Amino acid sequence: MEPNDKSLAGMAMVEVELGRHDEAFGHYVESLQGNPGNMVAVNGMLQLAHHLNRLADAVPHLEAAVSAEAGDLEAVRYALAACL
Repeated sequence: MEPNDKSLAGMAMVEVELGRHDEAFGHYVESLQGNPGNMVAVNGMLQLAHHLNRLADAVPHLEAAVSAEAGDLEAVRYALAACL
C-alpha cells in the first residue's frame, strides 16, 4: 500500500507526540507535496515549524497551496502572512 497525504499527515502527528520532530516535519512536507490543500498537514507543519523556529521552511509549502488554490485558501493566506 502506498502512503497518501492523509496517512503521511497522520504519521507526522504521531511523530510529533513522540518527540521525533525532524521526521514529523519531513512527513508533513511529503503530505503537502501529494496534496497542497491538506489542511491537517498545513496546520501541523505550521505548529511544528513555529516550535522548531523553522517558519522559513514552511513558506514554500504554503505558497504551493495558494498557487494550487487548494484547501482553505483564506486560512492558508493568513498562515503565510504570519510567516513573513
